[in-house]
Amino acid sequence: MLLIPAVLIVGGILALVLYLEKTSPPYQPFDALQDEFYRGFATHQLIDACMVAGEEPLARALLVGIRDGFIRDQVYESNPSLRP
Repeated sequence: MLLIPAVLIVGGILALVLYLEKTSPPYQPFDALQDEFYRGFATHQLIDACMVAGEEPLARALLVGIRDGFIRDQVYESNPSLRP
């Protein structure tokens, strides 16, 4: 039931990321690390929202995209049922 709003939020974030990638100057390696951290943080917030809504399969699908180990540990800490 809450799947559609979650999908719209994820779509909006992805559209924003694509827009920013098109309009911003080329990234330096340090900027890419910051961008990955921010993307992971935003995904963490979406995962928390999915878990509150009872959409664990969607939360697991989003978890795959988090590459930052610190953020992934935080997701596991706040949502122990997502641990492998």
